[in-house]
Amino acid sequence: MEWVFFPQNKEYVNTTELVQLIAKVHGKDLKVTRVFNPLVKLGIKVSETFNKVFGSFVYDKKMPGGLVRNLIMRLVRSKNLLNEQRND
Repeated sequence: MEWVFFPQNKEYVNTTELVQLIAKVHGKDLKVTRVFNPLVKLGIKVSETFNKVFGSFVYDKKMPGGLVRNLIMRLVRSKNLLNEQRND
């Protein structure tokens, strides 16, 4: 029997916020701009490839999945613990 796993959270995730959190964990500053949004929206309408890269892709919450957010938060805590140990 074959199984298909769809990794997902119980709630939807804002990709920008997720990337900002990852950058913060690594001690990096992330600048976010909306200047290019009109060009991105146009590209999504006229290009299938552009739509795949910048479009929205969501799973139905009823599909079987895993708690990706919990994994990310555990990684964040582990990284913080390692940093604290190095500073001691």
